[in-house]
Amino acid sequence: MRVAGRCQSRGRVCPLELRRQLLLAEISGGYRNHPVRQRWDSRQCGTRQALSSTLWFFRCAAVMATMAEALGVRSAVQMYRDWQGHIAAALKNRFFNVAAGSLGSQGANTLALAFNVLPEEDARILTALVEDIRARGNHMNVGVMGVRFILEVLTRRGEGDLALALMHQDTYPGFGHLIQRGATTLWECWGEVEHDRKHGARSLNHPFMGGYDNWYFNTLAGIRPDPANPGFKHIILEPHPIKGVAWVSCWHDCRQGRIESNWRIEKDDFIWEIVITAGTTATATLPCGGAPVALAAGQHKLSLKL
Repeated sequence: MRVAGRCQSRGRVCPLELRRQLLLAEISGGYRNHPVRQRWDSRQCGTRQALSSTLWFFRCAAVMATMAEALGVRSAVQMYRDWQGHIAAALKNRFFNVAAGSLGSQGANTLALAFNVLPEEDARILTALVEDIRARGNHMNVGVMGVRFILEVLTRRGEGDLALALMHQDTYPGFGHLIQRGATTLWECWGEVEHDRKHGARSLNHPFMGGYDNWYFNTLAGIRPDPANPGFKHIILEPHPIKGVAWVSCWHDCRQGRIESNWRIEKDDFIWEIVITAGTTATATLPCGGAPVALAAGQHKLSLKL
C-alpha cells in the first residue's frame, strides 16, 4: 500500500513494475484466513481482530486492483474488484449489526467509512460513530489504525466540529492529555498512567500515531493528488472549513513545484488563495456545495459567503 501511495503522489509506475511478479503470485495464490497484528494499543477499543483484518483485507484488494490497472493487467483488475465485493458481503453478513447500524466500535466504523466498504450503510454507520464519540465525552476510542482516518471521516461528512473537539481533547485519551503529561513529541501510546506505572514508559518519540496529520493537508487545506493523474499532474483542491478555525495556510512541494492552499474566514466570507505550480492543473471545489472550478497554473483567489 505504501508503494501504491507513493506512485500516486509521485507519478512513477516503475516501483509497481518491480512488484509485477508479486501481483501475479497473489492471483494464483488466492486468499486464506491469517491473523495479523492490529491496533497496537493497550486499551480495549472493542474491535475484534478478525473484523480489523477483514477491513484491511478489503483495502488491500482495492489497492491491488489499482496497481493492476496501472500495470495493464486487466484480468487482475477484475479479480481484485470481485474480491472486494466478496469481502464486503462477507463482512456485512458476519459483523454488521443491522439493528444498531454499526460494526460495533469506533475503529471499525471509521475504517468502513474511510475505505467505502458498505456505502449503502454509510449514513447509519456515521450516526453510530458520532453517537459513540459523544457518549464518551468527545473522546476517541480507537487504536493506531483509527487515529489515521477518524478526523478525515468526520470532517468530510459534515462533522468537522466534532473532529476539532477530538483534537482539542485534554483529558485521557487525547492529544491534549499527552501535552499535559509533559509530551513534547508524539508518544507510542496515549500516556496511560497506570500502565506506565506498572510496566514503565514506552517510546516517548514515536510517530506511530502520527497519521492524523494527513487531515491538515488533504482535508482542512484540501490538497490531494488526482488518482487519474498521478504525481500531481492534476490536483484536487477541496478544503473543509470548520467553525473555530479562522485560517489555514498549507503547501505541498510536488515534483513540478509548490502547491499552496491558503484560506481564511473574515466575518461571513470564505477567502481562498491558491498557487498552482507550472506544469500542473487543478480542480478547486469551494465548500458548502460549491461547484468545481477548473484552474490553470498560476495564482488564484476565490471567495464565497458562508
